[in-house]
Parts: sequence; C-alpha cells; structure tokens
Amino acid sequence: MDDLQPFRNNLKRRYDMDIMVNGLLAALIALIPLLYHYILNTFFYGRYYEIVTEANIFNWMTFAVTGCTIVAVVYTLYTRLVFHAKRDCGWRESLISFAEARGAPTPALREKHQKIADGDRFKMLIPLKILAGFTAVGTYIIVVFGGIHWFQQIFCIFAGPIGALLVTIPMLVTYPYKHESSQIEFTKLLKEALGEVGITISVMPETMVHREWKEVLRLTVMTLGLYLIYGLVNIFTNMNAHMRYQHSYERVLLAQLEGKDAKLDTDKRGRFVKLRRKPKPLIVAELFLIVVCLTYLMRLSGISLDIYYDLSNFTIINNPDIERLYNYAMAFLEICLLMRTIQALIGIKSGRIRSWRKVTRSCITFMIMVIPQLFIYKANSYTHLFDFNPYLTLVSVYGIILLMILSVSIRKYYTPVGEKMPDTLAWVKYIFYGKLFDDGCDDKGMMEILKKIY
Repeated sequence: MDDLQPFRNNLKRRYDMDIMVNGLLAALIALIPLLYHYILNTFFYGRYYEIVTEANIFNWMTFAVTGCTIVAVVYTLYTRLVFHAKRDCGWRESLISFAEARGAPTPALREKHQKIADGDRFKMLIPLKILAGFTAVGTYIIVVFGGIHWFQQIFCIFAGPIGALLVTIPMLVTYPYKHESSQIEFTKLLKEALGEVGITISVMPETMVHREWKEVLRLTVMTLGLYLIYGLVNIFTNMNAHMRYQHSYERVLLAQLEGKDAKLDTDKRGRFVKLRRKPKPLIVAELFLIVVCLTYLMRLSGISLDIYYDLSNFTIINNPDIERLYNYAMAFLEICLLMRTIQALIGIKSGRIRSWRKVTRSCITFMIMVIPQLFIYKANSYTHLFDFNPYLTLVSVYGIILLMILSVSIRKYYTPVGEKMPDTLAWVKYIFYGKLFDDGCDDKGMMEILKKIY
C-alpha cells in the first residue's frame, strides 16, 4: 500500500474544500445597493421625485438589501474557515499516518494535532444561520410593509447584519493567523520527526500579519464603519494568500516525501506564484452575475412600490387580493435568490466544482423567474418600470450558462487536480443531478463532511 495515498487524496480535494474569494468583488457587492440608492434618488429627482420621497421606499429597501449582502459575505467568510479547517484536519492525519508507516516518532505530532483540532470549534455557525434568516425576514418585511414605524424599520435593517458581524468578527480576524501559526508549528514537529528516519522536508512559510479583533473593532468605530470594508477585504486577501501559499507548499512537501528535490514557487521578490490562474472567461461571468444581482434589486424596488401603492390590474390576474399575495411571494423569492446569487458570485473564483454548479444553477433559476414575469406583469406596473430590458438580461444570463458549460478553460479550472476533464454532456447532467468524480468532491461526499462539521 502507498503510504502517501491518503495525503494525495487530501490534496486532490483541496480545491473543493479551500474556498477562494475575490475580496474586492465582495466589497463591491456590499456597496451596490447603496450606489443603486444614490443613482435612483438622483435619476428620479425630477419626474418621479414625489414617488421616491413620499413613499420612502428606496431609502429603507436599499439599506435592507445592503444588510442582506453584508450577511451573505460574512457567512461565506465564516463557512470557508470551517471547510478549510476540516481539510487541514485530514491533512495532518494523513501526514501522521505516513510518519508512523516510516517509523518516525509521532506522539508530539498527535498531541499537536489534537490541540489544533480541539481549538477548531466554530460555535457561531448556528447563531450566524439564525441571524442570516432574521436578516432575510427583516428585508422581506421592509419590502412588503415599507410603511411600518421608523424604529421597526431600523431594527429590521440593522439588527441582523450588526449581530452577524459581532458574532463573527473575533473569529474572522484572529482565526486565520492562529490557524496558520498552528500549521507552521505542526510542520516543524513533522520535520523533526521525519528527520530522525532520514527524510528531509521544508517548514510551511508564514504569510499573514496578525491583528487583534479589538483593534479592528476600535478602528471600525473610529471611522464610522468605513474601516470594516477594508477589514473584510483584508480578511479575504489574507485567507486567499494562506491557501495559495499552502497549495504551493503542499506540492513541494509531496515531492520531498517522495524523495525528490523541489522548491517553493516564488518570483524574484520572494512572492509566491499562483499554481492556477483564473481563466479570463470567468471575469466575464462575474460581470454578468453583477448585472443579475442588480436586476434582482431593481425588481424588488418595483414590487415594493406595487405593494405600497396597492395598485390593481397590474398583472394579468386582475384580482387585487391574489395580485397582492403574488407580489408577497415574488418578493420572498427575489430576496432568497439575491442572497443565493451573491454567494455564487463571491465564490466563483474558487476552484470548487460546487461553485461551478452553484453559478450555473443560479443563472438557470434566474431565467425561470424572469420569463413568466414578462407576461404576468403589465406595462403599467412599477416592476417593469424598475427593470433592465428583460430580453437583453435573458440573453446575458443565457450567455453565462453557455460560457460555464462550453468554455474548456473554465471546465478545466474546476476539474480537481489529477482528474480527467469530463465531456460537455457530463457537465450538463451534473447541473441537475449526479456527480462527476468519485474522489469525495461530489455532493454526497460534501454532505458527509457537512454533517461532521455541523
């Protein structure tokens, strides 16, 4: 039996467990509702000024949607720590089993591994889920019942995002540095243990700058929240760097364990070189998905106004009671799909095959939602007033779907390391059911991992 096979299997799954996120894109997503708010108030200052100011829909609704985007970003940040910690747990176990097979002393390694595993307790995952649900419900209340008291509106808008930030910031700020330090200490012990049996390896390099969460909180308060945006981008960047550098280190470590010579991939200035670069077609897909998010936001504006003014005969239903219930249902779906699309968008950079599936499914769902609304809502409804050209939007989303399915560079990017890229038909089938690989990177394997984590 190959002593390194468990380690190889772990490396094969790393792009499915290690979620790479575009920090700048995530910050842009969080700001889109506020930019949209500014543009609408500026654009409608003339002809539609009375609608915007008296109804006060845009002020409350855009702030509520901003809260949704912030919670979606924070949730993605937190869960990717969970996934990475789970992979690293298996990573350490596979290295310990290799050391034991080669006759190296492992008590110190096991003690360190257990200490790290005991410290990787993500106790705020359930509260974060509750707060995410509360934020979605609060946003729904704002969209559907925009005329409630201003104190209730403030509570619905800010309670969820502020609560989510408070329960996660300590972990988001301190955990990446603590985790990397623990991994470095483990590799130092591994080097000492393997050195006793004549195997020489390198120690994992340090990449992160430590910041206390209290310092981040203090700077956030002093800058009236502006530092928080920089802090979130910094968290994205640091964690991406750690994962990228670890991937480079793993290539070298595997070669050294196999008895080969290898060195870390660095440029002339000592910076680590990316082992895989994001294909350019994915950049186009990201831009299209931003348009999709903006479309959801605009449709929520129209639905909110239709509900506020209690218009009748704005759909082919021609029944005010049914139309009102229909708008309630559509507002709920639009909010859920908006949050889902945001998660797909900020995770599109990741090489996880599930990210590819999530993006493609989000686009298909969007098309299913838009096509009926072309015929259900009449031209005099606000839903059509606050909307892009629906046919142009559909063409754009259809283009994303074709891009994700037909682009060879995108499919190659999402194919796990060491696996042969399946044909186009297999990728199409994977959108709706089944799996592509038998290495634990499919839905069944991920569900088992999620059960252990949660």
